[in-house]
Amino acid sequence: MTLQKPEEATMEATASPPPHPEESPRKPARIEEVHSPIVVGSQRTEIDQAPGAFTDSYRRHHAFAFSGLVEPSFFARLLQLCNAAQFIADAKTDIAHRQSETPGIAGRSLALVLQRKNLMQWLESATGCEPLQSTFGRIVQISPGDAPRLNWHDDLPEDSSRRLGITINLSENAYEGGLFELREKKTGKILMRHRHEKLGSALIFDVSDKLEHRVWPVTGGGPRRIYTGWFRKASVPDAQRTSR
Repeated sequence: MTLQKPEEATMEATASPPPHPEESPRKPARIEEVHSPIVVGSQRTEIDQAPGAFTDSYRRHHAFAFSGLVEPSFFARLLQLCNAAQFIADAKTDIAHRQSETPGIAGRSLALVLQRKNLMQWLESATGCEPLQSTFGRIVQISPGDAPRLNWHDDLPEDSSRRLGITINLSENAYEGGLFELREKKTGKILMRHRHEKLGSALIFDVSDKLEHRVWPVTGGGPRRIYTGWFRKASVPDAQRTSR
C-alpha cells in the first residue's frame, strides 16, 4: 500500500481558467485538519469533545476537516471491501465520469454507521443546522483523464433534503489534483479549500442554496477513491410545501 504524501494540487490541466482571482487554487485558504472528536466504529460511535469547541471554526469555514474519524479496524475492513469490489461507470449521473463501488457494501456500511443518533446530534449542535434524519452515500473513484473538473454546484437539485455533505478518503495510492473548494454564491468569496492528503481524512461541509462547491480534476496517480455522502434533514411533504 502506498500512503499519500502532501502535494500541491495541480490545476494546469483544466479546460478553462478560473474566472476570478479569488478562485485561484494557489491562493491560501486551506482549512486546518484536526484530530476528530468523533470515532465511528462498526458497533458504536464514541465522542470525546463537546460540539461547542468547533462552532467558531464552522462559522468561518462552513466545514470541518478531521483525521481519524473512522475507527482503524473498521477502516481496514472498508479498504478490504473496496479492494474486493468492482468499480463500474456511474450511469445514474452525468456529474463527471466517475466509477461507483459495486455491489456497494463498503459505501452502505459507512452510510449506516454515520446515521447514529449521537453523531447526528453532535453535528446539529456544532453546525446549528436543522435536525438530521438520515444519511446516504456511496464510494466513487476518478482517475486522471476521466473528467474535467466538477464545476460549481450545491447538491440540492438532486435532493433538497441534503443538509451536510461528507467525504472520506479511501485512496490507497497518492494522486495529484482533486482540490475541493467551497464559496458563497452571491459574492464568490472562497470560504475554504481542502485536499484529501491522508488516508482516512474526512471533510464535513455545509450544503445550502447560498453556497456552492467544486472539485478540481485528478491530474496524476490515483485513482482518487472517496466516500461521498450526505446527512439529510426531514423532507417537507408536498402538501405542506404548496400550502406555504
